[in-house]
Amino acid sequence: MGIAAVSSHAVSKKHLTAVSIVQSASQTNIRAFFGAGPNLPCSMTATTTSECVSTVPSTSAESVPAKPVAVAPDGKASLNGFLVKKCVTKAEVVWCLNTIATHGSFCSAAASAALFPIMFPTCDVAKKLQLGKDKVGYTICYGIAPYFRNRLLSKLHSVPHVVVAFDESLNKIAQKEQMDVLIRFWDPADDVVKTRYLTSCFLGHTRAEDLAAAFKKATENIEPAKILQLSMDGPNVNLKLLKSLKQEFSASDGNQNIVDIGSCGLHVHVKKEKKLPACGSYAHVETAVKDEMLPVKLAFMLSVSEELEPFLAKFQTEKPMLPFLATALDGLLRSLLGRIVLKEKLDAAGTFSKQIKIDLENPNNIIGIAAFDIGLAAKSELRKITKPSHTAVVSVKKECILFIKACSAKIIERSPLKYKLTRGASCLNPAVSAASVEAGQKQLNIALEVLREHGRLTGLQGERASRSYAQVCSNSTAQVRLRKFDRARERLEKLWVELCASSHEELLLFVKIVLCLSHGNSSVERGFSVNKECLVENMKEESLVAQRLVYDEVSAAGGVAEVDVTDKMIDMVRSSNIKWKEDLERKKKERLDVLDAERKKKRTAALVKELESKKQKLIEDAQLQVSMLQQEIESLKQ
Repeated sequence: MGIAAVSSHAVSKKHLTAVSIVQSASQTNIRAFFGAGPNLPCSMTATTTSECVSTVPSTSAESVPAKPVAVAPDGKASLNGFLVKKCVTKAEVVWCLNTIATHGSFCSAAASAALFPIMFPTCDVAKKLQLGKDKVGYTICYGIAPYFRNRLLSKLHSVPHVVVAFDESLNKIAQKEQMDVLIRFWDPADDVVKTRYLTSCFLGHTRAEDLAAAFKKATENIEPAKILQLSMDGPNVNLKLLKSLKQEFSASDGNQNIVDIGSCGLHVHVKKEKKLPACGSYAHVETAVKDEMLPVKLAFMLSVSEELEPFLAKFQTEKPMLPFLATALDGLLRSLLGRIVLKEKLDAAGTFSKQIKIDLENPNNIIGIAAFDIGLAAKSELRKITKPSHTAVVSVKKECILFIKACSAKIIERSPLKYKLTRGASCLNPAVSAASVEAGQKQLNIALEVLREHGRLTGLQGERASRSYAQVCSNSTAQVRLRKFDRARERLEKLWVELCASSHEELLLFVKIVLCLSHGNSSVERGFSVNKECLVENMKEESLVAQRLVYDEVSAAGGVAEVDVTDKMIDMVRSSNIKWKEDLERKKKERLDVLDAERKKKRTAALVKELESKKQKLIEDAQLQVSMLQQEIESLKQ
């Protein structure tokens, strides 16, 4: 075919019609592509698009009309398919989050998901939902949990100070000591103090060296200079860990060091020299039950416990409570001492430092047994006893006095009030600031001096913070706001952020540091209950850590419905299968390497044993030859 023939065919009616059909089929109708479609489809059916009409101009005088052609909605179908796929992944994520929130097993989650197509037969998302046991597991462990962990680490990267809280408990499934590590920090996004679960470490032993190694591994993504405080309980092994970390951090950065306000005092050291005999506890209870004065003693103990319980319940929270701790502890100790210490002695000890110097073993400081008041409840129980002996009554009062002494000694021994920063932090107590600006200023200067010594604030920053505090607390509007503060309904950090505004940066920095400090270890100890709910037989350690991470984030968000399932989370969930398989291959390779090492070790041991045997045989043969030669020599000499 020549050029003339091709040119003639190009302008022919048959060719122009064919070109029009091809162009209409290949081009997507824009209106059909962006036509009305479901937002989050439960039922998505393909609809026919409007007829695509296209005309192709002709070079000839004759214009060929285009024929209407019905075209499959390729663009709309692909868009709807994409939306369905995204909705399916989101639904799978939400169901996995609900599984963790309700402490369900992976098997039960998969079994429930299999019923969704039956329950919602018209929903395309339910039809395409596929959640087997393995998929639930790797979605949580390799998709959702890493997403939440990365998001937490990115937050910690932008904050200047963090408090690390940790505690250990026995993991009965792994039969190892499990050390949970939590992070407390000021979240600039919400201007509140938050406590988040970071990770768990599993220890064979709990020596200070083991704890230090696990602690460093858990906080490897956190700069050591950012660690403001360690929140922990009071065993000596933890105190040794704190001492070693302080030395290490001061050596690496001499300007900054860990702030110490004491440890959790709810732990009693068992003295090894006092060994109980077999069934000694039973014998003790048996003796106590036979005591006719037992109801009196129990009534007295109940009255003391009712005095202690409000303090314990009030501080079992993640909210910043350190500014209230000094006042609460001082009042609690004064109340207990008021039961047994002479009034004039207690009035003379106006401060905590003077209270702890009262010698409770000195009879001149203690009220007499006759004047000791066991309380109305105990007196009521005492009246129910028929003619109690004077000796029995005196004995009960002596035991009650000893009990009060022991309680007071315990509070003094482990009291955070021994630390200046605890007393200085009371400057942020609205009641203290509203009552006396001078008293608050005095406590503020104590806290600023401690933070300056630990390199957390400079001297100039402290001076500016002190001036700002005086200006803020002297303001009449601020005074009204401080007096109206309700600790039960409001958060302390919100109050001080409101008062500091933007013109008191140094004071706000001081507020952030002090309110981040932990007042106890209740957050970590509450996590032990979560661990028990999560544990199942043969659970892997990394699975427990992943579930704790997800559970903590869901709880912080306020429930599964409040969790924001972002596109980034969906992407990580979609790639979780690959990560799971890669991890399985890695673990398989590690197992094979271990087996190869063991086989090599066994072969080496067998070879060594064989060579030792040959060596021994050669030695025996040589000794035999030496003996024969010696005998021959002896015979020749004769």
